[in-house]
Amino acid sequence: MRLEFFENINIPAPKEKIYLRLGFSKQNTQLSTDEFLKYEADINSALEKISLKGSLVILDIKNNDGKKIMLEGNIGIESSRLAKFLGECSELIFIGITAGSDIIKMINIEQISKNLSKAVVLDAVASEMVDFALGWVAGRKAKDLRRQNKFITEQRMSAGYGDFNIQYQKVICELLKLDRLGVQLTQSYILDPEKSVTAVYGVKQEHINK
Repeated sequence: MRLEFFENINIPAPKEKIYLRLGFSKQNTQLSTDEFLKYEADINSALEKISLKGSLVILDIKNNDGKKIMLEGNIGIESSRLAKFLGECSELIFIGITAGSDIIKMINIEQISKNLSKAVVLDAVASEMVDFALGWVAGRKAKDLRRQNKFITEQRMSAGYGDFNIQYQKVICELLKLDRLGVQLTQSYILDPEKSVTAVYGVKQEHINK
């Protein structure tokens, strides 16, 4: 098991995706200067409160019978959808990302103040930043693995999807040691702070023909 922490993820804001989440697109939406400046101010306010952190762990896949995956450490996951997703993978990667609690507090304050339009912008920024950070961490690890003639799956899966039971979130959080990043798990297996995510990627070995 190989565990890594990313204590300070510093990445640019994916502005286009943020605006798309808000329902705007370059082709179909025309914002006035005042509207644009208002959105930019709210986006910047969100970015000031977001503190991206994450962790990553790689585990060997010992067996995959199409219904259950056995990982090193005698960890078993029963999910035919995940088993199919991992296919011929020899390893898997769990990644966890959080935006921290400050942005959640800010969203709640705006909601209580009935400033719902700003709350929506803050929520969109937090969601997209977490998603972007997840891809950033995966991309960094993909570059490292290429040196070993390995590559990771382009797609990812998360607990709670299909028959990949949400209860496995507990095992994932423990493996990633997300408590060190200030992330806890509720009794219903929801990550807290809210803008926190986990995902699974597969790792395949590239066979080079000589």
